[in-house]
Amino acid sequence: MTHNSPMPPIIQVSEAIDLRISAADQAEGLFQAIENNRAYLGEFLPWVPYMNTLSDSITYLTQSQANCIAATELSYNIYKNNILIGRIGIHQIDRSNNNAAIGYWICQDAQGKGVITACCTALINIGFQQLELQRLEILTATHNVKSSAIPLRLGFMHEGIMRQVERHGDHYFDLNIFSMLRKEWIEKHKQTP
Repeated sequence: MTHNSPMPPIIQVSEAIDLRISAADQAEGLFQAIENNRAYLGEFLPWVPYMNTLSDSITYLTQSQANCIAATELSYNIYKNNILIGRIGIHQIDRSNNNAAIGYWICQDAQGKGVITACCTALINIGFQQLELQRLEILTATHNVKSSAIPLRLGFMHEGIMRQVERHGDHYFDLNIFSMLRKEWIEKHKQTP
């Protein structure tokens, strides 16, 4: 499968976890997940204050769906036992330079169980195999210790810190930047039995 091939609409990550490509008919589940985790998600994610109604979720997923069709992103909702518990995607796909970024979030009660690590692994494989990317990066707020541990666990390299790069209300967050190159992914897969 090359980067011109259609991406899978559903990715089975485990028996209980699957990823479903962004679609407007998932808006109710998305809005409920955000609403039930508003304070937790709002601590690190600048878009939470703008997702206030079901209509906001519909608009957001409709745009995500259009971005997937345009091949500028590949985004999925994360489901556990048919309940939406988060989102993950390959964003800012830059075909000139063959690089992109992975972003993710998960509901508070689903964290700490390896879900995001497993979902990231699935998308990293798609990024380097199907999309034929040269580089993937993950950005995390420097004070988000749990989120910052994930790229390191996945074998990404910490490149440094971008200072005051993400606006949250009236202040700015510093972000860690982590990356994995295609050759590193290939090398990692050679070592895996």
